[in-house]
Amino acid sequence: MLNLTGADRVKYLQGYLEQLIKLSEQGNKVYREINTTMEAIQHELGLEETRKVNIDYHLSKHPLIDRGLDGQPRIIGTSLTVREILNDLANGRTVDWICDEYGVDTNEVRGAIIFAAYVVSDSVY
Repeated sequence: MLNLTGADRVKYLQGYLEQLIKLSEQGNKVYREINTTMEAIQHELGLEETRKVNIDYHLSKHPLIDRGLDGQPRIIGTSLTVREILNDLANGRTVDWICDEYGVDTNEVRGAIIFAAYVVSDSVY
């Protein structure tokens, strides 16, 4: 901090605190505007369309996953869907079994799991 003493230090800290409060208020305002915009989009699109937009957003972030002709997220270059991977894992299959059965590698399976986690974490219920 600057070489301030006594009252000057208090003034400096008060000014700094006021700046932080203003930034916080601006951040809250931006957050409210974004939230209001998202609510309007969700209302306009409806729940199903909002879910599709959410999935499309996450598809763009995961280069291993793409949407198949049927609209289901799947590992690029295969017919293996993310849902099939999750079902196999839920039914006690191992990642190694999935890799052997479908001819994919562990990174592709991990990518599908991460993709599913992001989609579920951002889902609108």
